[in-house]
Amino acid sequence: MREASEQLRDVLRSGSFDVQWVADVYYDGTRRMANIDITRPSFTDDRTAKVQGSGSCTVVWTSDFAASLTPRAASDMLAPFGAELSIAVLITAGSFTSRVQMGWYRIDEVPNAADHLEEFAGRLIPVGSTVELTLMDRMRKTQKDRFDVPSSPPQKLSVLTEAQRITGFQIVRELPDGAIPKSFAYEEERLDPLYDLLALIDAEPYMRPDGSMGQRPLDWPVVTDVLTDGSDGTVVSVGNSMSAEKVYNRVAVRSSASDDSDVQILGSAQITDGPLRAVNADGSPSPYGRVTYYYSSDFITTRAQANAYAAQLLPRVSSLRTREVPVEEVFNPLRQVGDVLEVRQRGRDTIVGRVKTLDRGEGATQQMTLEVQ
Repeated sequence: MREASEQLRDVLRSGSFDVQWVADVYYDGTRRMANIDITRPSFTDDRTAKVQGSGSCTVVWTSDFAASLTPRAASDMLAPFGAELSIAVLITAGSFTSRVQMGWYRIDEVPNAADHLEEFAGRLIPVGSTVELTLMDRMRKTQKDRFDVPSSPPQKLSVLTEAQRITGFQIVRELPDGAIPKSFAYEEERLDPLYDLLALIDAEPYMRPDGSMGQRPLDWPVVTDVLTDGSDGTVVSVGNSMSAEKVYNRVAVRSSASDDSDVQILGSAQITDGPLRAVNADGSPSPYGRVTYYYSSDFITTRAQANAYAAQLLPRVSSLRTREVPVEEVFNPLRQVGDVLEVRQRGRDTIVGRVKTLDRGEGATQQMTLEVQ
């Protein structure tokens, strides 16, 4: 969760507050406009997407100097050629006001823009503009970039140093660093190998609300918040869904051979009972079948190492992903993808889940999808 004062947390738990969305406009690190109101905000965070943060909003702007915000050239204020929005919400309850930074987004597209004109001295002049914006978080810049030629990291001592080099982002070191295998190489993409790099330290990259890059652990952290329903709670509704997509019941650790014909299975682990079992007790195929997740690393060279890591990896790629629970709660800007929540409902079992997706808009509630153990 985002850091916040206890007073702000109390206000959010009360459910009685006003929300105002605002944005600062930046270009090349310089703020060009501050605290412009945005309407029709719609933002999605998706832990499974390569560019995890996306959204849209509309800027409705009034000019005192007959100016226009409608972009017509690449250098204009809201043109989708490097301009960025720092999005925040203002939480107000009585005399209390707090600003919460929500995210840092690149303008990806301007699907529609128009000026408001009035007649003055026999000619029409702009008195304001309405500009619709499609936004993607800063990882979009890395996604669009390519390596000129196949290459490899110039140093092998630090995953985080290399992640900073290939993205150009400021990195906040949230998890322990690690070394890079000698065989690690790049082809054209920058974003895919970035995820592969962070996987070496059991993490995934994400964009922090201030525009820097952080590391989110692949393994579940501790519970960060407890949600309840009823008159004193913030939970509006809890649903239930289930998917077999990306649910594996077997892990095979392969050798990192340069020639595909030389690749060998060094070790494996599989689920042996229950509905996710890989095979039946007599060795026949189970109803679900065998669904294998393959992994390789230069750091795993023996069968003992391979079997140990396969056993460690198996829970992460199997039962943690089988059930998804949609939860609607009162708007809470502190919530983040990757948070582990405990949801308590009267008359029902307590749910512990990790936030997979998060959708926010101008409504009084927000929607989450939890991956449930």
